[in-house]
Amino acid sequence: MNIFKTIWFYVVLAAVVVVIAIGGSFVVKNDTKKIEVNVNEDVVAAGCVSINITPVEGATEYSFDGGKTWQKSNYGAFYENGTYEIMARDENGKTLSTEKYKVDSIPDGVPTITLDFDKEIESTDEKELLDGVFATNNYFDITDKLEVEVMAEEDDYAIVKYSVENSSGKRSSVFAKLHKIVHRDFSFQLDNYSCVAGKTIQTYVKTNNANLLSYVSSDESIAKIENSDAKIEKCEKCVAINIKCLKTGTVTLSVYDEMNNRKEANVTVTDPNGAVIFDKKEYSCVVGETITAQITATAQGNAVIKSFTSSDQTIASLEKDNNANCNNCTVVKIKCIKKGSATIKATSSTNAQGQATIKVNDASVGTISYDKNVYKCDVGKTIEATITATGEGAKVASYTSSNTSIATITKHPTKSLRCMNCILAEIKCIKAGTVTLTAKSSTGATTQSTVNVVGETTTTDKGSIAFKENLYTCLEGSTITTTIIPSGGSPNPATVANFASSNQAVATIEGRNTTAECDRCKAVVISCKKAGSVSLTAKSSTGVTAQATVKVLKKESTTDTGSIEFTQSNYTCTAGSTIKTTITPSGNATVASFASNDTTIATITADTTTSGCANCKNVVITCKKEGIVGLTAKSSTGATGNAQVKVTASVGTIKFDENSYTCSTGDKIEAIITAEHQDSRVTVAEYKSENENIATVVAHPYTKPKCMNCTAVLISCKKAGKVKLTATSSAGATTTTSVTIDNNGGISFVKDTYQCTAGKTLTAYVITPYTTLSKVGLKDASTTDMASISIGEMVDSTAANRKYSVKVECKKTGNVMLTATSANNKKAYAPLTVVRQTAFFQESSFTCSAGKTKTIVLNITSGTVLSIGSNDTTIATIEETDKTGYYKVSCKKAGATRVFAIMSNGYKANASVNVN
Repeated sequence: MNIFKTIWFYVVLAAVVVVIAIGGSFVVKNDTKKIEVNVNEDVVAAGCVSINITPVEGATEYSFDGGKTWQKSNYGAFYENGTYEIMARDENGKTLSTEKYKVDSIPDGVPTITLDFDKEIESTDEKELLDGVFATNNYFDITDKLEVEVMAEEDDYAIVKYSVENSSGKRSSVFAKLHKIVHRDFSFQLDNYSCVAGKTIQTYVKTNNANLLSYVSSDESIAKIENSDAKIEKCEKCVAINIKCLKTGTVTLSVYDEMNNRKEANVTVTDPNGAVIFDKKEYSCVVGETITAQITATAQGNAVIKSFTSSDQTIASLEKDNNANCNNCTVVKIKCIKKGSATIKATSSTNAQGQATIKVNDASVGTISYDKNVYKCDVGKTIEATITATGEGAKVASYTSSNTSIATITKHPTKSLRCMNCILAEIKCIKAGTVTLTAKSSTGATTQSTVNVVGETTTTDKGSIAFKENLYTCLEGSTITTTIIPSGGSPNPATVANFASSNQAVATIEGRNTTAECDRCKAVVISCKKAGSVSLTAKSSTGVTAQATVKVLKKESTTDTGSIEFTQSNYTCTAGSTIKTTITPSGNATVASFASNDTTIATITADTTTSGCANCKNVVITCKKEGIVGLTAKSSTGATGNAQVKVTASVGTIKFDENSYTCSTGDKIEAIITAEHQDSRVTVAEYKSENENIATVVAHPYTKPKCMNCTAVLISCKKAGKVKLTATSSAGATTTTSVTIDNNGGISFVKDTYQCTAGKTLTAYVITPYTTLSKVGLKDASTTDMASISIGEMVDSTAANRKYSVKVECKKTGNVMLTATSANNKKAYAPLTVVRQTAFFQESSFTCSAGKTKTIVLNITSGTVLSIGSNDTTIATIEETDKTGYYKVSCKKAGATRVFAIMSNGYKANASVNVN
């Protein structure tokens, strides 16, 4: 602090001689003496009183606050009016002198509050609200007296009042509008799902301020994902979804939000025939020992274990344990004959298969085992498990879980067992799923067990049921063979429960023992008795009903109906395409009608664009979505003809925004890839270069297109040549484009994006192969208050790799675009983000006298201090004080140096010190 025209007064008070340097007109008092001083008005602005104590004989430390703090220096300063006690003591702590002084003429300054930040907040926690806010009275920091109050609060901002009062009772207040950080996230209920083909899983996506826009399956022939109207209990921000499992296989499901963020989950669809499950994946025993294994058959109906074998009977042989009793499982005795490994295989009555491994050890190796082959627990629960090792000197060496996100296994934190060769473990069940536990003994024996973690119970799905056709037509005395098809149903799959005719005098319906076209389907025969119309009704085991109509025609009126045929009996097409074909009746009959059994899959309409057909009919089949549908045609004489249409999913198209690109070595090109499909959920899945030495293509680091089915990419042109780029959509469509690169001079920043701290300088680099750098700048002139940019040295002068350094001075927080222009007028761009300082000294530079000390304040906006130091400790040093954020600088000899503080985030705050 500079004191202008300082006047020194020597006052002898008791044993302490005080030299007072004042700013302004004030009075210093004690109990017996009064001194009045008037000085030049220039000093009043300093607003402080500085004093020097004439050294007291024997004194090593002095205090200016009644002994609360002590210092070796005999220099002190007062910034507010009040009564102060000055003390001196020797090296043994003995007080040598004490005097009280009252300062009452320093002008009472109004305290000020500085909002030294421009940031978002995560909460209205008081500690976070005070971060970066400072309160001062003249030159005295009184931040510790700062008060904060939230006046109003919304979802995205808060109005905050800051208040401070100095020792004279004067207050100041200021209001700030702080914007809240809104975290947006979402995730599936589970990372992995499993289901049986034909079933539907009801689950949900947990959201946190995210708006979900689309759902995509990597293979909709295996499993589909769609919205559900179900309500998720105890989860207000959850979106219910259905996963329809169609056929065996594994798919990846993706959910996208409005920002094109994606989250994934895997679905494994198993065979309806079920599976064969061993209670362990690996068994271990010693030579001569007999152990047991439990093998379970699972299926939608009843299933049993039909057979089991060992791959090597000389190592381990198998036989059924007739004394064991379980419902759909078999207990097998395993006789361990000699050292080695063998595979145990089993087959169920539904032809499902499974296998496990048997490891036979020497008797010296021993065995290790869990107390249960299978553990079961609910999500969030904790259970216990005992692991025991056998064999001479054997101990439990390790135990692990195959998936710690589902369940973990650790040593029990509080309990133990009284045995040398066993361990009591604790299993924590985290989320629904199945994991394998593996344990190993000190002698090398291993074993495994299983943990089934049970999650939330899904809601009931009744599924559906339908006749193969909605309308049947027949003659009196004839029969029709057809099928009733149930689907879905959860947790119990739907089956055909019963079926009936509304009038058995017209037509009857009966079951047949022949195999139907699907596992749960029912083959039936319709017997047409007499002319009329009748309704058929079918009901599923889940209570869902379906109806169809049978029209019985008089036999005598249709004795010679002839025939009617489609050009083909089977058609194949992709969704979105059309097929032109013809329906032809026999004789002089004409086409009376034609229809599709399911117009959502395919429709059939008259073809008005094609001629040249007498009594036939040209028609157009429009293929709409994946599936199989029947077509029916009738002639004027009552004949009926049928055909089938199989519609496969369309892969759609994908394209780059240009058929070809040209650039020069060093250039970077922005491009857009767009996937087009009737399903809006199809996206760009992959893009690559056939030769990355010539050009690379990556996701654009800072540009995101506004469409859900397109992706912005950045093409980097590396060396002269021509290369092919390929892109693929999530539906399987592919496309290519080419990039031709010349040596006519390109330009690019080395990095795609840059970031620096306000008040700091960074060095960026620009590459200009086969040309030179002409100028650099900022894309928007209005942003020059955020940063400035200038050309530095050429760090590589070779023609093919010419490279320049660019100096960027970061001034104010915000975003700005850096630009660089080459001599051939090509331009390159790179975004720069300027972030606020994480720490800074309140005084960026100061002056002090040799032998004196100076207290400086370090303001921290984020992070913690790791270390402090000085560039030249012979000129000045820095050390901590008892007060957080305050540091003492000891000025030793004349010169200039810098003191610094290194933060936990790597930031370095500096202050210049000039010692005279």
